[in-house]
Amino acid sequence: VGHEWQISPNPMSDESPKRRERAPSMDNPEPQPIPGTEGAFPSHLSVDNPVLLDLGTTQDKMVIVMVGLPARGKTHIGRRLARYIQFFHNTPTQVFNVGDYRREHSGAHLPSSFFDHHNQDAMKARMEAAQHALADLKAFLGEKGSRVGFFDATNTTKERRRWVVDELKDLKVKVMFVESVVTDMDLVDRNIRAVKLGNPDWKGVDPEEAVQQFKERIVKYASVYETIDEDDPAESKYTWIKVIDCCKFKFNRVRGYLASQILQFLMHCHLEPRPFWLTRHGQSEYNLLGKMGGDSGLTEMGEAYAVRLAGVVDE
Repeated sequence: VGHEWQISPNPMSDESPKRRERAPSMDNPEPQPIPGTEGAFPSHLSVDNPVLLDLGTTQDKMVIVMVGLPARGKTHIGRRLARYIQFFHNTPTQVFNVGDYRREHSGAHLPSSFFDHHNQDAMKARMEAAQHALADLKAFLGEKGSRVGFFDATNTTKERRRWVVDELKDLKVKVMFVESVVTDMDLVDRNIRAVKLGNPDWKGVDPEEAVQQFKERIVKYASVYETIDEDDPAESKYTWIKVIDCCKFKFNRVRGYLASQILQFLMHCHLEPRPFWLTRHGQSEYNLLGKMGGDSGLTEMGEAYAVRLAGVVDE
């Protein structure tokens, strides 16, 4: 994501036999937490990292609300984003998936009619699952040291998104919506077969029948789906990022270090696995002389390798 960060044991820690003591000075000042962050980080984490200090105060917590139709990669994106924030920023996160709560309260294998917006009994049950998930998220954010909670659900209507915002007002947290829009129906179909068939909802169900039933479920959601509307007076005031086919991005009111890092991460996120090719440079002049390091030019063989590599990539 622009830069690679690697968390590793601090060679200057107390456990290191080679720890060098240096008195604070103008060139080596004593690390100071920003006001309000005292005790914000667990004792085993260092607070002398300027990236960590830039995250904000203990009150500066965030809820990321996923938005989108089923099989659009919301859970995949949310979990990868949570792992990124947790690992690279030492920031406690937790994902609250409403589907898990719904399965716990209403069972796993449900007919598509359960997801019909006009089915009042089902709507009540689905709303109860959302309320329980959001209540647990709020409890998590009330814990000392917690920072980012994910509300993973479809949240496909303006009314639902407004409800989420209203429910979180008392916590005084930052709310960011992340919507995944996928217009490639072939990709949606591949996602259903690769991911959704392993879902508890379809355990023991014939794969082709499960695919058909899941598509019927999507139709129910699509009948009331309202994408985040930049022209809506209320939604134009929200902080949101819209990811379209993993290649186009729209965003609104994305401010602050962590929010900007989230946007940058999403711009490098994909819904399907893809290969990465790693290669060394062609032979350099220092390679030929047996020298290590430096930044010398390429030899004739190195130039030939570069040209040949470009041809392989084009193919």
